[in-house]
Amino acid sequence: MKTNKKGQLGMDVAKAFMIGLMGLLIIGVVILIVMNSLADTTLATDTFTVLNEAGWVNSTTYTVLTAGAYGFANPAITSAVNATSGVSLLTGTYTTSGAGVISNGTSTIEWLDVDFNYTYEGNNEIYYLTDNSSDGLVDFFSNTSTWLALLGVAVIILIISIVILVINRFGGGRTF
Repeated sequence: MKTNKKGQLGMDVAKAFMIGLMGLLIIGVVILIVMNSLADTTLATDTFTVLNEAGWVNSTTYTVLTAGAYGFANPAITSAVNATSGVSLLTGTYTTSGAGVISNGTSTIEWLDVDFNYTYEGNNEIYYLTDNSSDGLVDFFSNTSTWLALLGVAVIILIISIVILVINRFGGGRTF
């Protein structure tokens, strides 16, 4: 550590530590703002197309396989074809909910082997990146007590080191 003209310890180390800590804090806040902005934009969603998904239209309901996809929304059946006969099903013969559940629109006709083509909106890689980043921050700060304990030990060691240096500088270590 450096000393000034009067022989006192300078605050160079403390200043450097605080500047470094503030720099890291500023960088962290900027990254959080950018990630949050990305997650809130339409860049985080895409439209996906599924072709020839095998299902049925009968007295029970059929849920499309991608309904569990993260961010699944706005499914739209583009075509439904009876796979056995090759006949296209008319849109009035089935209904689709926002959750991807297909129900029979008639009470008398049933199709047990139907190929569905549909589109839906879902989250893409940008959303996963921002979601994983926020999960990482939550996990990091869930261990705050551990980090604060380690920081406390480091501060205590730093204080003891400064006290030892000050005592040695003023000749406190000499015996008479």
